[in-house]
Amino acid sequence: QRALVAYFLVDATYACAATRYEAEPDWDLRRKMAYFFGTALPVCPTWYLTTIAGALIGTGLPDWLALDFAVPICFLAMVAPMLRTLPQILAAATSIIVALALAFLPWSTGVLVAGVAAMAVGAEAERRLSLRGQA
Repeated sequence: QRALVAYFLVDATYACAATRYEAEPDWDLRRKMAYFFGTALPVCPTWYLTTIAGALIGTGLPDWLALDFAVPICFLAMVAPMLRTLPQILAAATSIIVALALAFLPWSTGVLVAGVAAMAVGAEAERRLSLRGQA
């Protein structure tokens, strides 16, 4: 079951499922899986076909028709509405700032460092907010 979910886990299925799971915290695993695969069914065939088309056709496109900006914009449009708490916003801001600051690193290592930094900042913000609530 985990392997199937991993295979069908693309940006759109994650965004749909994560948003719905937050709205329905009482769902059991069976219902969550049914919903996830319900989102994957229409999304994944199109996703995989357009990915193949992009790989085959993309290198032949002229430079003036570059669509490099589309991926970050689509990702931002999916993720931004899910940022609801201060720790989530701080983690997102940290990941953006660190990734941009370390964009010069080879093999996209800056993105990995940004992910770790964002998790640390988000966890620390959660910890501090929970301490503040206990006082």
